[in-house]
Amino acid sequence: MRKITNACLVLLVCLSMVVLGTSCRTTRLAPNESAYVYVAANGVVTFKGHPVILNELPRVLKAAGATRTTPVKIIPQGEVSTRLLYGIAGIIGRQGLTRVAIMEPRKAVTIADGKTVEAELPDTHHGTSNPAEH
Repeated sequence: MRKITNACLVLLVCLSMVVLGTSCRTTRLAPNESAYVYVAANGVVTFKGHPVILNELPRVLKAAGATRTTPVKIIPQGEVSTRLLYGIAGIIGRQGLTRVAIMEPRKAVTIADGKTVEAELPDTHHGTSNPAEH
């Protein structure tokens, strides 16, 4: 059986620290990056693809590196009540993240026969009836 030297242990510990440090950095926000919070029509709130309990949202944003100067953009997915969106903005703002914006709902994008076809949500209208014309 081989004997592990102190140098090997130190190298192993350093390598482990680098791997863990890199994995934590990838979930943190860059200095001028916006934080995108998505709200589904059923009320589920997600940040970076993970569901978040509404009362925990400010803590999760701060843990990801959000500060007073970080723009937090709330993006509804489908028909989300205005009251819920303003409630989320209020919860975030009261915890010191004051640059909160509620964005327009995102469009669904579909690729059919190699062509991108955008389908507008029911509450938006740009003057045409054919989504392929956009």
